[in-house]
Amino acid sequence: MTEAQIDSIDALDIRTAASRIGVSSRTMHRLVSTGKLRSIKLGRRRLVRVNALRDYLDALETSPVDAA
Repeated sequence: MTEAQIDSIDALDIRTAASRIGVSSRTMHRLVSTGKLRSIKLGRRRLVRVNALRDYLDALETSPVDAA
């Protein structure tokens, strides 16, 4: 992996990732532990890549309901 590739890795700690999507840290830990959200274990830290967060939110997206 080149230095430029390493610099382009965007990863958030659990608390920051939770804040970004408006859920509690406990909910974020639950999403990670159940496998619904991919994460990285780095030493004692658990990180969530921004792309994984985006993929999780995309999977939750529903189609619009007709207002007829």
